[in-house]
Amino acid sequence: MHNPTREIARPHYQSHSHLHSQKWQQMINWINQFEEPSCLLVNQVSDLSTGVALCHIVANITCSEQERQELTELINPIKPLQNVGLALEVLKASDCSLAGWVKTIRAEDVLRDNGLLFELLEALREV
Repeated sequence: MHNPTREIARPHYQSHSHLHSQKWQQMINWINQFEEPSCLLVNQVSDLSTGVALCHIVANITCSEQERQELTELINPIKPLQNVGLALEVLKASDCSLAGWVKTIRAEDVLRDNGLLFELLEALREV
């Protein structure tokens, strides 16, 4: 027998899922605009899990060329917690408008919660 309730519920779920993936795709397109290889290689949310692209984004937004080079030397692709922590520390030390908000964020939370990662990236995009 045909179940009309199922048909009504399913499109709602698909549209929410589609909206979510659309927002992430727009964010990924923004990330890909940075000339860093780690940013150019981001194709999906999981590509952000090492924290390397986040470090490069933060460095490009808040650091001088020399500071970017120094930060790049500290990035370790196999230590995501260290990388995200480094990105947050750079933001906290910067004079950018996010410095205060970032003080309440922990690297573990950014790595565990894609929603928080999205909020952080969205805030960086507006700087």
